[in-house]
This record gives sequence, C-alpha cells and structure tokens, in this order.
Amino acid sequence: MKAARFYDRGDIRIEDIPEPTAAPGEALIKAAWCGICGTDLHERLDGPIFCPPRGHPQPASGEESPVPLGHEFFGVVEALCVGVDDLAVGDHVVLEPYIISEKVDTTQGNKSYHLAKDMNFIGLAGRGRWTGRKDRRQAAVDPQHLSGHATR
Repeated sequence: MKAARFYDRGDIRIEDIPEPTAAPGEALIKAAWCGICGTDLHERLDGPIFCPPRGHPQPASGEESPVPLGHEFFGVVEALCVGVDDLAVGDHVVLEPYIISEKVDTTQGNKSYHLAKDMNFIGLAGRGRWTGRKDRRQAAVDPQHLSGHATR
C-alpha cells in the first residue's frame, strides 16, 4: 500500500509499505479518507516535532522515522482480532488518534489520560498504518475540534 512517510524536515516520501495486520486487541481500519492538517505541514517545514527522529524511538509506540503520516482519518472496520468485542466488520469509525503507554489508565474515570507522559499521535509518532487499538472512547477528536472552530 502507499503511504506518505516522514523522514526528516523537508523530506516526506510517498512509498510502498506492507499491508498492516491486526494484533490481539486491535481492529484493522481501511481508511476511506485521510486529511493533511497544519501539524503535518509543520512537521515538513520545522520538524521533527511529534515525529520521532531516526535513532530516537517514541517511547509509547517504539517507532522512529521514517513513520507514515496521517492522524485525521476515518474508515471502515476491515478485520477484528481476538479481544475486540465492541466493533463489527463494516462499522464506520473515526479514531481518537492518541498513542499512550499500556501502563496508563484509560478508563472513563481518568479524565487526564491524554496528558500522559510520552503521549503522541497515530500517524505522527508511529502506528500510521491505520490499525488502531480498540478503545471504547472512540471519538472524532480532530474533526470535532475543527468543526467547532469553523462554526465560530
């Protein structure tokens, strides 16, 4: 499959990468659309900011550049792995694009999980192959944020 991959400031390449597979607790999402936002442009012009530099893996994802870009996307559940019981193949989803350590409490009672040390984003710090960890709090984080600004 094709992916826009961040290598370094000013160096984003469209390349073929292996098709992703879902691991236990994950769903494979076939992206229907992926936007380019200001953060992606800042990475290209001034980065690395969120993208982990080569030789310095991001602590929560374990990945380093080159990483596939794309954190504002939606799609359709294409496959489910063991441990995913609240989604079905064919569901239309938008993901909360956080990458958070497995050690962080992400239950509904923790209202500040998104401020966790080493938190980053799918499609900036790794995991940008559109497989997302199953999460009951799936939300249209960026699209809602942008629509709120558009209506002001």
